Amino acid sequence: MRNDIDKTIYHYKEAIRIDSNYLKCINNLASIFAILKRDYDQAIYYSKKAIKIKPDYLEAHFNLAFSYDAIDDYDAALNHYLEVLRLNPTYNKAYVKLEVLFQKHNKLDEGVLLLDQLAQLHKTPKSIYLNIANFIAKKGEENIDKALVYFEKAFNADTTDVVICNHLIKLYEIKQDSNKANYYRKYLSNK
Repeated sequence: MRNDIDKTIYHYKEAIRIDSNYLKCINNLASIFAILKRDYDQAIYYSKKAIKIKPDYLEAHFNLAFSYDAIDDYDAALNHYLEVLRLNPTYNKAYVKLEVLFQKHNKLDEGVLLLDQLAQLHKTPKSIYLNIANFIAKKGEENIDKALVYFEKAFNADTTDVVICNHLIKLYEIKQDSNKANYYRKYLSNK
């Protein structure tokens, strides 16, 4: 497989030699170096090259953020994940990567605030609220009340989601709040 990857890199570089603005090849090289070779310096080089040609190239910003994240450059990774979301607010992979980035750098509170602000701007914020809720829940059982706020926001964004409703029931049972647990049970029985 290693030989196939090296051949692919060779052919992409040849294509770029022929057409130095061949964005797809440039970005694919960044992906290969980031994901398959774990050569983040090369991944960053090719991602920046693609962005220089097309500043709003979402995938190149994502590759760049991923690479900066891999070398623990928190600020650069954060900036490029946010740029991805500016370009496409529904790009869910960026939300997931942001959550991991915040956890890895122990910036949970900052992450919750930022994700909450992004959710308020999002047309369909359910997945963002779920990410926030799970993010807070990972901080420990003492944060269950904060997590519940976001699980409820996620449910309110999509009241047809039975999984979230069941999750709310379980969390309220853990809290021994039978009124809230029964509210969601009743909601489910009316569906």
